[in-house]
Amino acid sequence: TPVLLSGQVAHDADYLLLLRESMFWHLHALAAHIWKLSPDMSRAYFPCETFTKKSMKGVNFSYSVLTEARFEECDLEYAIFVQADLAGANLRDANMENANLTGADLTAADIRGTTLPTKLSNVKIPSTDFSGKD
Repeated sequence: TPVLLSGQVAHDADYLLLLRESMFWHLHALAAHIWKLSPDMSRAYFPCETFTKKSMKGVNFSYSVLTEARFEECDLEYAIFVQADLAGANLRDANMENANLTGADLTAADIRGTTLPTKLSNVKIPSTDFSGKD
């Protein structure tokens, strides 16, 4: 029988596993914010999540799904986004100095005013707006 979760019906184990992992990572992010840790958030699933004006210095988001996530005015210095999916993400006015974006997907991301790392390796950037800061 289907399981009722927040008004949605889950019909398969994959959805329940994804939901459980997403809830785990949300709690992990909350704990990191409270205790000001630099957690390993690699392989997290945070589409459309809002992290606006947060200090996330050194956080590891490698291989994470962050499509359309909002990182406006965040401090992401030394953060790791290796192979992360940031398609459509809002990174306006974020500090990404010394961040690792190797292989990240920034397709249609809004990075206006963002301080970017000086080295971008294998980054997907079609339709990305680079206006703003130098």
